[in-house]
Amino acid sequence: MPKILIIEDDPSIRRVLQVKFQQVNYEVFLGSDGLQGFKVATEVVPDVIITDITMPGLSGLELLEKIKEDERTKNIPIIFLTQKGSAQDVVRGLTMGAADYLRKPFNLGELLARVEKVLMTYPQ
Repeated sequence: MPKILIIEDDPSIRRVLQVKFQQVNYEVFLGSDGLQGFKVATEVVPDVIITDITMPGLSGLELLEKIKEDERTKNIPIIFLTQKGSAQDVVRGLTMGAADYLRKPFNLGELLARVEKVLMTYPQ
């Protein structure tokens, strides 16, 4: 069962994602901000992380930087799910090492397909 970490400060989005990924047999871990998300990532070492960019504590970009610097987590693919959607934001996130980038509002089926593609592309 793949492990997914969802880091999202909006509780309603966090819950929708949790339910969807549990329905398709993912072991789901949650974080409500970047600091908590990093702590969970280092404890459970998920197969993939979905994170917002604009969050309290650590932004998604700061989180990405910390994840990539830590030996325990550096190979975990990260998908940004965010309203920050300018071309410059997308380029910056991808250049820093994000595996994918999806803008809100999003389609759950598309997100699931992107997660599955990332898991095939970035074997742990």
